[in-house]
Amino acid sequence: MPLKPEVIRFKFCRFRIQPSQPGDSVTGLGTDSRGDKWHLDLYPGGPPCSHPHFVDATMGEDAKEVDHSKIGLYLSKIGTDEDLDATMTITVRDAAGNAYHRYGDNDIVSFIPGNPAMGYSNLVKRSEIIDEANKILVRGALLVDVELQEVVKPNQYRPSNPFAANMFKLVENENGADVSFKFGDVIIPAHKLILKMNAPILLDFCDKHDGGAPIPIENTHLEVFRHILCYVYGGGEPEPSKMRKLGRELIDAADRYGMVDLKIAVETALVELRILNVENVVDWILYAEARTCPLLKEYAMSYISGRAKDILADDSSKTLMDSPLLVRELMIVISDEPSSCIDGTSRMTVDNLRMNLNCEGLDVDGSKEMLVSRLEESNKRLRTV
Repeated sequence: MPLKPEVIRFKFCRFRIQPSQPGDSVTGLGTDSRGDKWHLDLYPGGPPCSHPHFVDATMGEDAKEVDHSKIGLYLSKIGTDEDLDATMTITVRDAAGNAYHRYGDNDIVSFIPGNPAMGYSNLVKRSEIIDEANKILVRGALLVDVELQEVVKPNQYRPSNPFAANMFKLVENENGADVSFKFGDVIIPAHKLILKMNAPILLDFCDKHDGGAPIPIENTHLEVFRHILCYVYGGGEPEPSKMRKLGRELIDAADRYGMVDLKIAVETALVELRILNVENVVDWILYAEARTCPLLKEYAMSYISGRAKDILADDSSKTLMDSPLLVRELMIVISDEPSSCIDGTSRMTVDNLRMNLNCEGLDVDGSKEMLVSRLEESNKRLRTV
């Protein structure tokens, strides 16, 4: 169907004496500019209360409340196997050809062979047309125009919002920069407004240094800091190879600068990359506990429970004994006999807890115990509302 409106005209002769009981219909046939046939069922006395072959375009479902004082009208495509999504507007014209009544505000409808016809159960009152027959009817006939405009599939060129890309161009760009960081002989410019919105702790760090001189950064490698800034300016998380290499340093820096989203993104990526093995799992679980990375900790516990014998035989397990609380948690996981006092919320995975909290607009940072407590408090408030 062309982009210009396709108007198909249907003419219903001797409308005044057409049947007027609910469910009685008359049929009109029309042809579009491509030669496709269209079938229009008109119900002068209103359509039946419900019918599996009709879908009301304004309801998106079978019409349930029918006003039998109004005309019902349903359109279907015949003689073709092609589906068509289009906007539809119905116009009833008077004897002078003027639009007497227009129905539908470009409602989007789908014409699929074998599917219900699309239309309206309550188009216009029959009495209005009959009472003003000399004005509305054209030599006793009712003229109905159906305007269709094919909905273009979303495969045309459409420019995206350039904001994110333009913001990212400001990374290490001196244009408008009002603060800078120093790594040896390397100076990196930045913009306080962007830091304020996306890394407020880093901005506070800047505000503590007077004089406008480049601020020396310690305890963070240059490569890691550049990844941090890229994220601050709207970039994505580093690629997997960088995650494997710099995962801990990225989490440390994100934690130091209060960038919770990046910290969780890196933690999640490390779990997805399946970084654990027998030799490093103890080191990682101790790190996850120290840096409050509950998803990483959960993954490490699960790994240990599946390879407990080999891990206990490895020298690295000796360092685990210095954390009795962690050993106790591991014993519960390995025994696969969770305490009966653990409720449904506590049994949820860290990922599910975070998703539920995020859906409720709540903080997703913290240990698993904190996440459980936060979600339980939220559920309690909902139950008392």
